[in-house]
Amino acid sequence: MVSNTFKKQMFDPHSDDPFLLLLIMRHDSWATDQFLVNNNEDIVSNGNTFIGLPMTVKLPQEDGETVPTVQIEIDNVSIDLIDEIRSITSPIQAEVYGVLSSNPDIIETELKELEISNIEYNASKITATLVLNSFLSQNIPPENYSPSLFPGLF
Repeated sequence: MVSNTFKKQMFDPHSDDPFLLLLIMRHDSWATDQFLVNNNEDIVSNGNTFIGLPMTVKLPQEDGETVPTVQIEIDNVSIDLIDEIRSITSPIQAEVYGVLSSNPDIIETELKELEISNIEYNASKITATLVLNSFLSQNIPPENYSPSLFPGLF
């Protein structure tokens, strides 16, 4: 549940305490996780330093019919981050947290267990689609029952 301060700042047209989105990207082959924040300066939240970058985040719709996706566009990225992305071939795990700039240690909202399903980049920008890595989107059973694999069924 979000705090009353958070609700007030979200709906106030002239907020003096901006809402920040923290993005954590993880991959087994990376030496360290990537910590980013949509801010013009770095911040520390719960002991982690988040690098401030211009970032646009489009949060998922909650219509109950589509798989929730988060669209992220990060500008002015470093070549180091692009090199990290180029070095992998398997999905990147991600988490998105919402905090107020006045108290970045208090998590107001969160999206966990996200996976980057599509990522594009150029010299100055990264665009990514994050999807919920949910058991509801997995095939169960994982096999397709076809005559070639299961001839006794047909």
